[in-house]
Amino acid sequence: MKKIKYCLGLMLLINVAMVFIAIIMPLSIYALMIPVVLLIYLGGIIFPNYFANAVTLFPTKTGSANAFMGSFVFLIPSVISALGALLVSTSQLPLAIVYIAIIIICLGLTFVGK
Repeated sequence: MKKIKYCLGLMLLINVAMVFIAIIMPLSIYALMIPVVLLIYLGGIIFPNYFANAVTLFPTKTGSANAFMGSFVFLIPSVISALGALLVSTSQLPLAIVYIAIIIICLGLTFVGK
């Protein structure tokens, strides 16, 4: 759990920096991609821990829990990505704000859970 909290805290700091960059600078590929790549890297550290914790909630049905969790890992981002493609923006600010909201929800769930 320590690793998850550190990564989520670091993700929050990266997103706050992304908001300031969005306010100060115009939209550029570097201002968008560098923070997003860092977020994806940290998410890659967190995801296996969350996945393992989710599967251990059902010790007698680990195969079904694994299949259910795995299917939602692809289903939910697909739906959100399809809906997000309909939005039009000329700034990375909306993306940064959504990332901050998601990370705050994850931090809240992490601290409530333990």
